[in-house]
Amino acid sequence: MESSITREFGSVTLGERIHILGTALRLPFIFTWSLATKPFVSHNAKKHWKRVVIDTAFQTLLSTLNRVQLQYIFSDPAQLIVEKWGKKAGVPIEVEEIGEDAKLIWIGKKRTERVVFYLHGGAFLMPLQASSLGFWDYIQRELKRRGQDVTFVILQYS
Repeated sequence: MESSITREFGSVTLGERIHILGTALRLPFIFTWSLATKPFVSHNAKKHWKRVVIDTAFQTLLSTLNRVQLQYIFSDPAQLIVEKWGKKAGVPIEVEEIGEDAKLIWIGKKRTERVVFYLHGGAFLMPLQASSLGFWDYIQRELKRRGQDVTFVILQYS
């Protein structure tokens, strides 16, 4: 159900693009160090290695790049991220235009009896992350298993 989606991001200079490339080239070394020291770092010791890599990536990018560079890299809007995830996970997605460049993105069948309204945050820098969708899918399945059928909806805003 791909609909028309626009990508909006800041305009980056050549110097900023080179800085992004330099950061990307350093990431494998940073990941290797994080994984090698994982057993000895208390906040990483019990984490799965994939989570350590994801956390390290975000920590590095957020501490190294400026706002415009982050917007340039993470330019996919929530709708596109949810639609890709929904297709892969076999979960139907419904998009509802609500005006003023905002949309409600329903995960699963749209129902309004019980709704979890998820505001993903990101401080107008970072879009919704696909990893959070897996978490909310798990929560939705667990609630259903306990007899509480809920629908999740995400607000996409500009």
